[in-house]
Amino acid sequence: LVYNPMSQVLSTYIRLPVNDGHSFEVRDYQGRDTESQVMPLIMTIPNIPDRRSFARSELVIPVELPPLGYTTFYATKRAKPGAQIMEQNINFLQLEPEYRFIENDHYRLEVDTTTGLLLHVTFLG
Repeated sequence: LVYNPMSQVLSTYIRLPVNDGHSFEVRDYQGRDTESQVMPLIMTIPNIPDRRSFARSELVIPVELPPLGYTTFYATKRAKPGAQIMEQNINFLQLEPEYRFIENDHYRLEVDTTTGLLLHVTFLG
């Protein structure tokens, strides 16, 4: 799940840490193939103090998000050449129709799961 808190369209890249040697098939919420690429991390990232990840690469996905909206992606690890095919999904937050909100201690944002547009803002304080 990728959320855009700004009131304008956001064109950016999602970057997810992944293990070396893997490639991924990425699909959008409608099941369409999405462009993506596995890239090496910049050299300073692995040297961050107290870093707990062993990932040396990142999955990069270009996205365009609607204002105050969200989208979801599903990434499936592809088998290495010569390896047995094992279906392994990295499941990002999958929204069920009855769970159409993003919430914290202060407010709840209800979104339209079809358009990604904001429907309601409820202040909880």
